[in-house]
Amino acid sequence: MKLSGKLYKCNTCFKKKSIQEYYLKSNGKITDHRCKYCTSKYKKEYRSDNYDRVRNQEDVWKHDNKEAIKQSQDKYRENNKEVCNKRNRDYYKKNIHTQRARIAAKRVLRLDRYKFKLSKTDESKIKSIYKMCNNISKKTGVPHHVDHIVPLLGELVSGLHVPWNLQVIPAKDNLTKGNKFIEDIV
Repeated sequence: MKLSGKLYKCNTCFKKKSIQEYYLKSNGKITDHRCKYCTSKYKKEYRSDNYDRVRNQEDVWKHDNKEAIKQSQDKYRENNKEVCNKRNRDYYKKNIHTQRARIAAKRVLRLDRYKFKLSKTDESKIKSIYKMCNNISKKTGVPHHVDHIVPLLGELVSGLHVPWNLQVIPAKDNLTKGNKFIEDIV
């Protein structure tokens, strides 16, 4: 398709621009008499002014198209196994503390040691404790574990998986302690 050298006036910025500066329909006509820059600016403003509405529309669309989205994702993963595996490995290396916190949370759910819903703040505190543990292990060269002060399945007393029941201690001490509450040992 040959594009003419004719200039078209944008209805928003009122500047004359070539046809390449506009979004085009499949038949080569301008979709909207706003240039690409003004269209982009308008869409960003609309999104920020109507965030909840846009978000809701996206959620509805995702819900209505779950199967198509899943098929598309599966097809992409199948065609790009190496890229996906590398991205997953890199993410895991950079966020090992997040993975460990997630694994601990799954274990705790299995043991039924959540008696109430944690707030987002408490969840972020738990992740930061796991991150701190990872950083201490890297800096000192000594493996450290996140330990439950009051064990989840202690003999006399059982604790919960909450930030105020977690501490970072050397792995050797944690393995020695086992499933005991410090006062049980004394």
